Amino acid sequence: GNVIYPVRPNAMVYNPNTNLIYMLNYNGTGYDSNIACISPNQTSTLINYSCVIMGTTSFPINSPQSAFLGMNTTSNKMYAWGQAVAGVGAMLVLDFNTNITSAISGVVSFNGYQYGMVYNPNLNKMYACSLSGITTGEITIIDGVTNSATVVNGLPIKSNYQPAFNSTNNTIYLAGTSNTIKVFDCNTNTITASIPLGASP
Repeated sequence: GNVIYPVRPNAMVYNPNTNLIYMLNYNGTGYDSNIACISPNQTSTLINYSCVIMGTTSFPINSPQSAFLGMNTTSNKMYAWGQAVAGVGAMLVLDFNTNITSAISGVVSFNGYQYGMVYNPNLNKMYACSLSGITTGEITIIDGVTNSATVVNGLPIKSNYQPAFNSTNNTIYLAGTSNTIKVFDCNTNTITASIPLGASP
């Protein structure tokens, strides 16, 4: 029994340092969930999970909440949105170098909706998107070395399931309000451009 059943597989990330795929599962009791490890060399039609991490019984705050994961290959860390506790959100961080899981508290409000993450190898930082309202959102920036968090609030963005990183310009492209794509500059942590679209992204 490596995985709580029934499960609902969601996000996956690959860690080249461990050569394992990590899959986020929800079970049938609500938000209780875990992350299972899968070998890319799996030959059986029945997946044999080689590990289960970030479960409700083993994590200090709670299990992953939303269906998004982020992988920092430089610092060898994986990130998942944690469940809100007492009105405070959390970002879960697993350090594969030490196998220690920790939580960064207060990164998003209880009413926020957590969405996709994108890693910036130029700055060794993870950028995680969330919404606090219909027309406003946030980006939580996690330092890959210190695990410190910086939240940029009040951004005119929408539900960002898959933000895109431009390594040449050091910018992130986000689904924006008013039928636009917003360009977020990682050097200044500000939106520097708005690209109009014919329909909502």
